[in-house]
Amino acid sequence: MKKAFWFSRHAPTEAQIHDLKGLGYELVVNQASYDLGNTQLRSSADVDGVISGILSECRACGADVCAGVFPVPIAEAAMYTADTIIAIGDYLPETVVLWSSWNNARSEEGRALTFTHLKFCRVGLLHDVAVSLYN
Repeated sequence: MKKAFWFSRHAPTEAQIHDLKGLGYELVVNQASYDLGNTQLRSSADVDGVISGILSECRACGADVCAGVFPVPIAEAAMYTADTIIAIGDYLPETVVLWSSWNNARSEEGRALTFTHLKFCRVGLLHDVAVSLYN
């Protein structure tokens, strides 16, 4: 079974784990999953650190997918990676696919937070070319 690395400040739900299994992936969750997902992105160095961390963890566990919930700067880095691949006209080795969880049950204002996973959506690709995007 292929592997997907988990990225979030929250533990994956049963629905997320089931969805990934249905896609042929075993989910790898470790302390880095939460540490990286909990990182406050206050600077370009923070973003670079999270991108490098995701790529490092994926390589270490043999994952070609990173699944979770991604902040906007990471999504932009994924778009930059895809644009770079298009510009050079070739696939970059060690590229990681990002799948973001679709929450289809938003909380009402002032109420307790809710999260209901509908499915994973492919939102881009991540590669070392995206490190230092903001420098």
